Amino acid sequence: MHIDKHRSMTSAALKTDSQEPMVAPYPVTIRLPKTGETDPWFGWTRTSWNQKILPSAANKKKPPIKSIVEKIRPGAKRGVRLILFDSARRYVEGLAREQTSTQCAA
Repeated sequence: MHIDKHRSMTSAALKTDSQEPMVAPYPVTIRLPKTGETDPWFGWTRTSWNQKILPSAANKKKPPIKSIVEKIRPGAKRGVRLILFDSARRYVEGLAREQTSTQCAA
């Protein structure tokens, strides 16, 4: 099995010798959108994402969506923040379940 170099690593096409390429239905990670833009998957702004992925008083220091920072060099202070897509999807699905159950109870 190898990764098709013509696709991004987050939505890599996987293939074996006996199969056609299989494209993952969604990426493993996504990056924060640029300032003033929204992400293509959830439509959230950079500020909205930061409220959901960074520890703060509003989320009791426990962000509801998981993210990681990839540091290019050991000991680097900065890096690329990657949002775990499955964590974000589960968060949105949980919101949908809460809202659906609230609407059905009313």
